[in-house]
Amino acid sequence: VSNTPEGFLPKTILYNVSFLADRAETEIVIQRAHFNHVRGYYVKVYLGEASRIAQMEKGMFMREGLIAGALIAIAIFFFGMFLFYSNRHSFLWFALACFSTALQNAIYSKSIITIFPNLPWFLGHKIEYISLIAYFFFMFLYAFSMLEGKTNRWLRWVGYVFFIGSMAVYA
Repeated sequence: VSNTPEGFLPKTILYNVSFLADRAETEIVIQRAHFNHVRGYYVKVYLGEASRIAQMEKGMFMREGLIAGALIAIAIFFFGMFLFYSNRHSFLWFALACFSTALQNAIYSKSIITIFPNLPWFLGHKIEYISLIAYFFFMFLYAFSMLEGKTNRWLRWVGYVFFIGSMAVYA
C-alpha cells in the first residue's frame, strides 16, 4: 500500500490475520486500496474467533468450488452430447457457455487466487472480462442455433460485431 500512484502495485492478496488481544483495548489498522473489483468500494472485515472465520472461509471456498465443478460437469456432458450429435451445434454452444461461466465464476470468487496465488492481477482481470463476454456470445449462438435460422441475419451480424469489438477492447 502506498500514498502515491507510483508506489501502488495492483495485486489481489487474500489472507486471514489471527492475533490474540493481550489488552482490554486493541487498535487494528487496515490498509486497503480504493478499488475492489468484486464487491465495489468496501470489503467486509470479519472479527471473531480464528476457528470460526477459518470455517466460514472454508465454507465459501467449498460453495464456490461446488458451483464451478457443477458448471464444468454440465459443460463436459453437453460437449459429449455434441460429439454424439455433431449436427446439433446448440450442444457445443451451451457447453462453451457453461465452461466460460465456470471460469468467470472461479476468477470472480476467491477460488482461482487460492489455488494459483501467483496469478498476475492484470491477467486475472482480463480472463474474467473475456470469459464474461464469451459467455454472452456463446449464449447468443446457443439461442440462434435453437431457433434454427428463424432470426434476422442482421441481428446475428450485430452480435458478431459486438463480440469482435468487445474482444478487441478487452483482449
